[in-house]
Amino acid sequence: MPFKYLTLAGGYPKRSEERSMTSIEQLSELVELSRLDENIIAQHKEPLLKALTEWTPEFTSWLHTKTSCSENSPELLMDGYFESFVCARYDQTFYATQYQQALYWLAQGIAPSQAIGSLSQIRQFFIHLAESWQQMDLARSLCRVVDLSQSIQATVAHLEHTLEKLRQAAQQDINRISRSCSVLGNIDQDDIVKAYIAHYRWKVRAYSLALGEPLQQEEVPISPHECELGRWLDKGGIRRFPEDVQEGLLAAHERLHHLMAIILDKAKNQQPQDISHYLMDLEAASEEMATILGNCIEQEVYQLAVEDNLTRLGNRRMFDRELARRISHSQRHNSGFGLLFMDLDNFKTINDRYGHSIGDLVLKSVAQMLQAMMRGGDTVFRWGGEEFGALIHADNIAEVGQLAERLRAKVAETPIQTDLESIGVTLSIGATLYSPSDEKSDGMFRRADSHLNNAKAQGRNRVIVG
Repeated sequence: MPFKYLTLAGGYPKRSEERSMTSIEQLSELVELSRLDENIIAQHKEPLLKALTEWTPEFTSWLHTKTSCSENSPELLMDGYFESFVCARYDQTFYATQYQQALYWLAQGIAPSQAIGSLSQIRQFFIHLAESWQQMDLARSLCRVVDLSQSIQATVAHLEHTLEKLRQAAQQDINRISRSCSVLGNIDQDDIVKAYIAHYRWKVRAYSLALGEPLQQEEVPISPHECELGRWLDKGGIRRFPEDVQEGLLAAHERLHHLMAIILDKAKNQQPQDISHYLMDLEAASEEMATILGNCIEQEVYQLAVEDNLTRLGNRRMFDRELARRISHSQRHNSGFGLLFMDLDNFKTINDRYGHSIGDLVLKSVAQMLQAMMRGGDTVFRWGGEEFGALIHADNIAEVGQLAERLRAKVAETPIQTDLESIGVTLSIGATLYSPSDEKSDGMFRRADSHLNNAKAQGRNRVIVG
């Protein structure tokens, strides 16, 4: 059953115009552009437009010279660009015109630094023009408009820089996750990893759309139930996450889809300047999702690194870590512990007679029996093949021998039920106790391994301790 996503009463606020106006107003306040400046410019609008029209060829020639664009390049000024400087209304329309011009220059290969530098030329033109008219108040007002234009250019430059960094970081993170999963295997590339990669790329896609990249025919599914992650969560994937993060994951996922729906609509209507207003919220939702998904993947990668895939017992790597930890603890506290090496007798015969699927069932059944017999402080591992190891809490060799014998007896008296027949199995066990002379694991290894070999040589299904 699909999980229910929690939506605010009345839906999400429609705040595109509100947020766009807020952005232009904040920039205007930053450069101290006031209504008085608008009135001053409005009084000189017609002569300003005439002067700009006359100066345009000189400016475009200069721009061709200072940039890599040739004289045969397309027009470098979009319709209405110069006029926007003296429109005397510095609202969302001005913001959109300036933003689109910044994107156009980027598309023509003009670097943001060159674009911002060109505005210095416009500033100087306005200053000289106003001075020739003996209108210093006009010069100051026009300079504030140029400051506003430079702020918008800087916004686009920042987005371009951020997008490049995002692409690099995303690819590195995706490569890291993919390498870990491919090396360890058994993390389904069709569910959580694929969803993690897809949602990571959505954030990158949003930034690219804000920079005017064309919209593809098929973009992000609008419904949170239709994407890779949504389908996987609905099939039960949500249960892979701790309960205390499930609601946050679903809320961030729904929020991300809501924001991407707005962004795609803006891109469809060729309004990239409006997309930038949603990037902060989208990044917050994306980061929350990436953290939750990433933690889940890392936990599964860690489990694969230290767990045996068949039996779910700790593997050789985990055994080595735990053994080193116990030796260190014993040396500090002058305490002991036991080491058991266990071998499933005649396992090759079982595989040959019944097949590997039955052999795997036998291994899992024995692992479950051993795990069930462990006491607090005891840990059992799959050493490899049909071999198991155990590290047990023990103060003396007799205690080690007693637990080893209980393990042997439990396995020997518990036939394993299969679809074919009941199969009886036995264990040979070599056991030893940590000694203060065992500064490293080599001494314990040699003793336990020697005892195991002796148990097998003496007829199997027995314990040798020493």
